[in-house]
Amino acid sequence: MKFPELTDLRANSLLIVIALAMLATVIYLPSHPFVDEYIHWPTAQLFAQGKWPLNPGISTWPTMNAVVGWTTSLFGQSRHITAGRLVIAVFGFIAIAGFYQLAQEFDTASAKLRTAQFFLSPIVLPFCALIYTDLPALSCLLWSAVGAMRRQPWLLIGAGALACAFRQNEIVWFGAFAILFGWLSLRDGDRIKLLPAIAIVAVIAIWLVLVKLQGGVAAGAYTQGDHPGGLKGIPNIWFALVVATIVYLPYFVFRLFTDAQRLPLWQFLALGLLVAFTFEVKHRFNLIEFNYFVRNNLLHQTFTQQGMGIFLVVATISAVLAFRTRLTAYENLRLPLLVFSVLSLLPFWLIEQRYDLPIFALFWAARTAIDRRVEIAQLLFGSACSLWMIVHIAHGTAFV
Repeated sequence: MKFPELTDLRANSLLIVIALAMLATVIYLPSHPFVDEYIHWPTAQLFAQGKWPLNPGISTWPTMNAVVGWTTSLFGQSRHITAGRLVIAVFGFIAIAGFYQLAQEFDTASAKLRTAQFFLSPIVLPFCALIYTDLPALSCLLWSAVGAMRRQPWLLIGAGALACAFRQNEIVWFGAFAILFGWLSLRDGDRIKLLPAIAIVAVIAIWLVLVKLQGGVAAGAYTQGDHPGGLKGIPNIWFALVVATIVYLPYFVFRLFTDAQRLPLWQFLALGLLVAFTFEVKHRFNLIEFNYFVRNNLLHQTFTQQGMGIFLVVATISAVLAFRTRLTAYENLRLPLLVFSVLSLLPFWLIEQRYDLPIFALFWAARTAIDRRVEIAQLLFGSACSLWMIVHIAHGTAFV
């Protein structure tokens, strides 16, 4: 009996390492709020006290704040921010399970390795403890995607609706998964299951109209002006591509030498001009001179002449490689995935890497595995970057 248990531990060692890394991050961070936690954590504490606040500084429904507040109050720990971060880490565990299940739908053999690569990456692990809406929303989105892939309507609807309750802009992905659910059902000849997909799309259309009429992301929030939508969100798309290249550098370097050289030069030049003429950052939070460790330092580097040149080249190459990403048996999902990725970023005038989490997760879960040595190098590189960031954050550097 002991040997099978030991075998199970070895087989799931990567998933166990991720869980332990998340817990270690929660414990390691100092017990004071970081940036948006200054709004989210006091709001959660008010929920713990039985109050129902609607903080105008939070540009989405306070679902996450309520869950964190009520959960910590059950254990009598509503005054300790570490307890709130542990609640977010639990959502991280749920996200790990959802990502692994989704990755198995595309490639069972490499699912655990891709799960470890994603959750130990510097765009995920440092966020796993922060009282933000991103990880709870991501955990629900991943399970909604699993529901779509497996044609399980209640999982699709329940998880997708909860994701939108955590972060309203996830309505884009909820709609995408409903369409995917309907397409897979139609492909399998199950027309009855088209009804849930049609119902979801109809509800989303009505919801979008109501949001448009009230003029913002959340009624009464003064931050709703930070998300005007439209073409102002295009720089977020280019910045996401640059961040992807940094986060997944070993993977992108390998792809660059095997794929990019096959494309005509005019395509690079055309895309480069598009990036050059549309990358413009005017949002006040992007330009403010706070020493935000992750976001603004990278943005401010692009404002220099040399930095902008590097940015344009990296964004152009990354866009080409993203378009050519292989998705195993579901290759025909690549273009829709790219389209909905763009739609999910357009509402954001403000640029932050955490907005890219759903896109990175879906691409990383669906992509085809490459050379095993490169995959291992990717895991080690991402883990080292995450450790470097967490150490700096824990020593007092501001975080966004």
